[in-house]
Amino acid sequence: MDLLSSLSHSKSSGTIHVLSRRGLFPRPHLPVETYPPFIDPHHLPSSVRMLCRLIRQEIEHANKEGKDWRAVIDSIRPFSQSIWKALSRDDRRRFLRHLKAFWEPHRHRVAPEVLAIKESLETRGRLCCYRGRAITIEERQNQLEITFCQAGVNRILRVSYVINCTGPECNYHKLKDPLVVQLFARGLIVPDPLFLGLDVGTSGAILNLLGERVKNLYTLGSPQKGILFETTAVPELRVQARDLASRILKQYQIQDSTEQEDFIPDPAYGLSNLTSVGCAPAGLCSPNSLSLINLVGHKRKQRGIAVTKGDEERSGRVAPGSQIPFLNRSKRRTTFGLPLRLESRPPV
Repeated sequence: MDLLSSLSHSKSSGTIHVLSRRGLFPRPHLPVETYPPFIDPHHLPSSVRMLCRLIRQEIEHANKEGKDWRAVIDSIRPFSQSIWKALSRDDRRRFLRHLKAFWEPHRHRVAPEVLAIKESLETRGRLCCYRGRAITIEERQNQLEITFCQAGVNRILRVSYVINCTGPECNYHKLKDPLVVQLFARGLIVPDPLFLGLDVGTSGAILNLLGERVKNLYTLGSPQKGILFETTAVPELRVQARDLASRILKQYQIQDSTEQEDFIPDPAYGLSNLTSVGCAPAGLCSPNSLSLINLVGHKRKQRGIAVTKGDEERSGRVAPGSQIPFLNRSKRRTTFGLPLRLESRPPV
């Protein structure tokens, strides 16, 4: 629909041909009153057939009360992920094969103004819609020849351009992105059984080829479509981002509290004489000297270095907001990331 809207404004001539297996377009969206939830979260439908029967019965009940079917569909949204998780793998396949094409036009509706553009293009003869399946696409001189099957009869279309409007590719095996290819090669990611996204655990934790969780590798959004299905809209993404941020923060706090590494300053920065430097809590800086915090004899729980304003100006080696490298005593390597804070307190 977005493409039709763009072409209607940018192109004043030419014919647009739309080919799809079902020939369905999104239904128009209208403002409706909130419908009370009719799905029991403690007794979710266990099969696609049971789910269809439940929704149809509720829509019939809503029609009798003068309520719109859109309100019934919208009331399912808070339970959609739980319903998908409750379905077996076979029922999920049945849904994708038989019902997905009908569910999405009703679930993901468009504004009536957008559908009016489509109808206007059809009325003027600039839009032709076909229900069928593409068989071949071949290049013929300056045109592309498309052979498709419609109601058991092969037909041919000759066009200048072909645009794939089926949406993002869900099968990660078909993606050529270098990052995805390397993660596959190392066995760090695998597609889910239905090839809707990646194989993930709770809170978006990535599962590797052996089904084990990959440390410090998470995802959210469409890669979780295999276990959540409805996972691309802003409300769902907002919840996932919040939960993932909380999980990562909690994990970082646990790791930070158990770290046992000590640090000493890099001699190249002229800070190797620790005997004349007093270790003090953050914010308690002795005048006319550098006060190093959490260095030798202190754990890495709170790394930091405080510098008096006068010393920073005289040293010429460090600047506000810069980072000073410190040597790791156990691994003999330089570690960066110690923040600087300027203290402008007068001498005591």
